[in-house]
Amino acid sequence: MTSKFTDFVTVFLIQLVLTIPFYTTNVYSLTISDVKVTKVTASTAVIEWNTDTAANGKVKYGQTTSLGFTQRHEDFVVEHSVTAMSGINSDTTYFFSVESTDANGTIAVNNNSGSFFTFRTSDITPPPQVTGLKAVSTTSDSV
Repeated sequence: MTSKFTDFVTVFLIQLVLTIPFYTTNVYSLTISDVKVTKVTASTAVIEWNTDTAANGKVKYGQTTSLGFTQRHEDFVVEHSVTAMSGINSDTTYFFSVESTDANGTIAVNNNSGSFFTFRTSDITPPPQVTGLKAVSTTSDSV
């Protein structure tokens, strides 16, 4: 009977050693999903994403893939929203990535598999003034 008990304990310990790395990987992972841009204006863009665990958030953005600007929030939430507003110009394309860090210090970054996400700000440049018009004939409802 002792031999069977020893065999059982041995098999149990081997299974435990083999499964703990998989369990801890799943417990401490942080995943970013549903990255999107909302409410784009000529000088701001709201960037939103979700995480599977409460975390803070950071958006890095810029006119090139070198990025250059950062906006963040320090709240530990699963639905993130950050407004990019520093260095934003109208009628310009921006590249961005998002990053979150949970309470354990686990960091997740989503840069769209190295392609970066993009948004384009609104164009607020007025069209040039129309000149050289001349009325040839007029009626009560047309010119």
